[in-house]
Amino acid sequence: MAEAKHREGADIYEGEVALEKAASLLEDSGLPGGLLPLKNVIEAGHVKETGYVWIRQEEEIEHVFKQVGRPVKYGTEIKAFIEKGRLRDLSGVKSKEMLLWVPINDISVPSTAPNKVAFRSIGGLGKMFKKEAFERGQ
Repeated sequence: MAEAKHREGADIYEGEVALEKAASLLEDSGLPGGLLPLKNVIEAGHVKETGYVWIRQEEEIEHVFKQVGRPVKYGTEIKAFIEKGRLRDLSGVKSKEMLLWVPINDISVPSTAPNKVAFRSIGGLGKMFKKEAFERGQ
């Protein structure tokens, strides 16, 4: 029920248009467009009034950002609230730390470090990496 409430008034996109829209939403908010290197996207939605976004893809994928050297898993559904320079209340994204997959729930470009991207987990653990590592095509 709450999920349907979040999606009220959404612009919904399908297929390749959905993938492109997701990347442009990131870039328009000040985040790198390659932050979500997804494949086989079925649907993406965005509610302009609240910033709620979701992306559905056919299957979970794993991606390694070359400059960071860490595997990241993207689930079949990724949800968040997008705002200037930030994805908050993020779900569906995990990063491998040592032997564990850690859910990432917040991604931001700090105003104090605009050339970096900060990743935080629910427990408050965080890391920062160079923003260029997450540009499209990386």
